[in-house]
Amino acid sequence: MTRLRKSGLSRTAPLVFLKSLACLLALGLGLNGYGQSDVVSQQIATLKGPHPGERRYAASQLGRSNDPRAILPLIEALKDTDVQVQQSAAGALGRLGDVHAVEPLAAALDDPSLDVRQAAAFALAEFKDSRAVETLISATQQSGGSIQWNAIKALGKIKDPRAVEPLLAEIRNKTSLQRSAADALGELKDPSEIEPLIADLKDKDWVIQHSAADALGKIGPLAVEALIAVLVQKDQSALFRVEAIEALGETKDARAVEPLIAVMQEPQFLFRSHAAIALGKIGDPRAVGPLIAALESSGLLRRGAADALGDMKDPRAVEPLIEALSDKDWGIQRSAVTALGKLKDPRAVDPLVAILTSTSNPEVCREAANSLAAINDPRAIEPLIATAKNSVGCPLRVSAKALEAFGASAVQPLTAVMEDKNNNDEVRAAAASLLGKIDDSRAVKPLADALSDPVSKVRQSAIQALVEMKDPHAIPPLIATLVDPGASLKAASDEAVATIRHTGPVDPPIAALMNKNFKARKAVVDLLVTIGPAAVEPLIAALRNPEPNVRLGAAEALEKIKDPRSVEALVASLSDTDRSVRNMASSSLSMFDPLAVPALIDSLKSPDATTRLEAAWTLGFIKDSRAVEPLLGALSDKDDQVRGAAIEVLGVQKDVRSFSPLIACLKDPSPRVRSGATFALGRLNDPRGVQPLLAMLNDSDPAVRRAAANSLGKLRDRRATLPLISLLKEPAALGNAADALGEIADPRAIRPLIAACAVNDADERQSTIKALGEIGQPAINPLIASLRDSDSHVQVCAYKALARVATPAVPSLISALNNPNKDVQDYAADALIEIGDSRGRAALSGFLEKRKP
Repeated sequence: MTRLRKSGLSRTAPLVFLKSLACLLALGLGLNGYGQSDVVSQQIATLKGPHPGERRYAASQLGRSNDPRAILPLIEALKDTDVQVQQSAAGALGRLGDVHAVEPLAAALDDPSLDVRQAAAFALAEFKDSRAVETLISATQQSGGSIQWNAIKALGKIKDPRAVEPLLAEIRNKTSLQRSAADALGELKDPSEIEPLIADLKDKDWVIQHSAADALGKIGPLAVEALIAVLVQKDQSALFRVEAIEALGETKDARAVEPLIAVMQEPQFLFRSHAAIALGKIGDPRAVGPLIAALESSGLLRRGAADALGDMKDPRAVEPLIEALSDKDWGIQRSAVTALGKLKDPRAVDPLVAILTSTSNPEVCREAANSLAAINDPRAIEPLIATAKNSVGCPLRVSAKALEAFGASAVQPLTAVMEDKNNNDEVRAAAASLLGKIDDSRAVKPLADALSDPVSKVRQSAIQALVEMKDPHAIPPLIATLVDPGASLKAASDEAVATIRHTGPVDPPIAALMNKNFKARKAVVDLLVTIGPAAVEPLIAALRNPEPNVRLGAAEALEKIKDPRSVEALVASLSDTDRSVRNMASSSLSMFDPLAVPALIDSLKSPDATTRLEAAWTLGFIKDSRAVEPLLGALSDKDDQVRGAAIEVLGVQKDVRSFSPLIACLKDPSPRVRSGATFALGRLNDPRGVQPLLAMLNDSDPAVRRAAANSLGKLRDRRATLPLISLLKEPAALGNAADALGEIADPRAIRPLIAACAVNDADERQSTIKALGEIGQPAINPLIASLRDSDSHVQVCAYKALARVATPAVPSLISALNNPNKDVQDYAADALIEIGDSRGRAALSGFLEKRKP
């Protein structure tokens, strides 16, 4: 019999249930809106889609929708073919908390997938519906701790009496879930569980005893009378009574006070100390007198009494606890110290200070420092500082942590400690750190002064303190370390400045931009960026600063802030006398696309040639079609650099409107312009450019001829083959001609390219090798033949080109291994090794075997 049948649900129940749920939804739960094109409807549609990932996401989103239309689709998704979709659907139903999902989720506890069962159990834990009880009880027996834990948790929430016996059984099973079962029984608070739990207090297994006591304590008032009955039976086992005492303390019920006070009079110390602790938890004033009296007793009872008096926070306990501070037992001292900290009575300050400064026990010292911090009386500050200096009983960190709690009251004393160079370096650094944690503006100046302290630890602590304070007044001193060329704190303070959100004046960080240290300047730029719009106007003014580094940093900051107000000023910076500033202004403006385009177009008409030049380059970065016509106009600029820039930018734009103007520029008197126009025509990829470019192969300037070769290669027109072969004879243009011939891949170029391998320049030979490799199959036989050339450059060129041809060359290279010429054999072998083809490796194996001496 399956767990589903045990729970009273048949296998067909979910189908019947879904039909009834559909009717309910249509009648009263808003299904009329199902067809609306809103987000929920879209997610429901996605939940039925083909992609598991999208279905999982849709299920998760529907769980957050709080829309009743999601219930039925999510219930259907519990049967999805994807386990993760099922899990998401279960989780979503748990979040929605609709009672109609209980039975389908209960059925999912029988799913073949452990992951789905766990998800269903977790979801059911969110419900308080009794229909799930039997199924959840069955789930407590399933394998998989998560399923059991969630089932137990759900049973505690539902509070159904049927769960009592299974949960009691779980406590007795001695599993890792005993504590969870005890918690659930505590939530149930069912009278029927009290007697069995009392019986479990007598079990020989301590874990069962403790779990039962835990449950009884959580049950609270219902269990008090039964627990008191156990308490008065003095003939019971010691652990039995101890667990009952602890449970009574957890109930916090006043009826337990008198019986527990009575236990404190018994001779057995174990019962007395536990009774004292339990009374402290209950907090009834009637227990104060007996607990104070217990401070005069001995052993564990005194510690328990002190702890209890601290929990009760009754002022009557202050003087007795102060007297306990003089006890020779450090455990009693510690308990009394802790209790006085909880009471927070000023009368305890001087006695606690006396303990703090005299004890050699670190635990007592720590608790004394903590208690003084809790009382927060300024009288304790100086003693805590003295303890920090000495570090005899207390470690420095203990005193430091306590001093932090005093806040503003500790600022002046801590400042004095930090400034006194006779103090230990560690103590001074700790004082600086504490000033940062206290976060009082009075500490800014002394911390700023400490940035020049001769002790490294103090300086570093001061930096971190100023950063931690995030006070705008901390900015100038930190920036001062960046501006000062002799400062030794740049590496630390550049990070410090960048972490503070600046709310003060902008001038100090702008002044810091003059620092020549790149990291420091970058930190200041980052800081200015965090200031945002408020920094824009000062940064615009900084673009006119006489110091280039300031102008450079201002342009960089404006690029990152991206405020439209800065466009005009950045355009003006295109004429800056410093190239780095001009480049940064150009880069910044390119980030404003399309806002900067009109201003840049206007700048093409500037009387300043540098401005026109930078405007042209910047428009090239932006690539806005509005710039084409103005750039075409710039082709007639009187400055050849501007004309050259406009040409290159138009080439990048690849706009057909540029073709005729670029053809006209081929006749420009400036080689720079002719070269740029030649190169740009190649980028346009217009076949009309072939003839004009062929003519440029005869230009008087070698740079123009090289550009023409490059562009003809890009056009891949075989009309250029013979002219380019002729260009191979020109040493300055050989590489460009070879590259172009490789792109055209005309077989007529093979032998001229092989012949060109004889040149001494390695870069030029590399271009011919590449070109021959790109021509490919037609080049194989000529290259094989060239392996026996008398020129070693040609031989090497041939074998490397064959290696670039790769796979198609393998059969010919294998045949060449049998060539009578040894050079041919060796170069063929080298090519095969580079190609790495399996056929070549097999042939090489036999070849090398034959070549063995």
